[in-house]
Parts: sequence; C-alpha cells; structure tokens
Amino acid sequence: LPLCKNNKYIKDVADVYKNHEVSCHGVMHHTLSSLPAQNIIHEVFEDRKTLEKMSGGIVRGMSYANGVYSDEIINTLKQCGIVYSRTIQNTKSIFILM
Repeated sequence: LPLCKNNKYIKDVADVYKNHEVSCHGVMHHTLSSLPAQNIIHEVFEDRKTLEKMSGGIVRGMSYANGVYSDEIINTLKQCGIVYSRTIQNTKSIFILM
C-alpha cells in the first residue's frame, strides 16, 4: 500500500481490510538478506507503523519481498514482534512458524 496522508484513503483501507490479516512487506521492498539487521528493523517498523495506522489493526506478519529469508532474518523479525511469515517458495505449508 502506498504511503498516503489522505484521511479518506486511510479510512477506505481500514474498511476494505476489516476482519483481514495485514502483513508487512518492507517499506522499500528490499530483499532482506541484502541488509544488515538494523536496516531490516527499520524496514519492518516503518512498514508496520504505516500499515497499522491505515488498517487500524496490529500487524504481526511478514510477507518476504522476493521470497528470500534466513534464520538470521527470522530471529530479527521475532525481535520486532513478528510472529509469522510467508514466502513465495514452496514450503509445503502456508506459514513459516516462528
């Protein structure tokens, strides 16, 4: 979702996503494996802050940009309060349990 300060747009997003789970994707859509931990934290917190404001809910999940993740990334996301994640890779399950 684009960052938008238009209150009507934010209300529309909240209405559309009511009763749906919204997850982070990274504020700049970077492949997280190319970033140091402090930048991953920035990507997640900035995206999460915007999505929570727009959706009116708490964001607890991550959808990996380009599907790339590692144990180090998962551990960093846990520190950010992320409790589940998704990838485009075939994991034989929908969520990667954290």
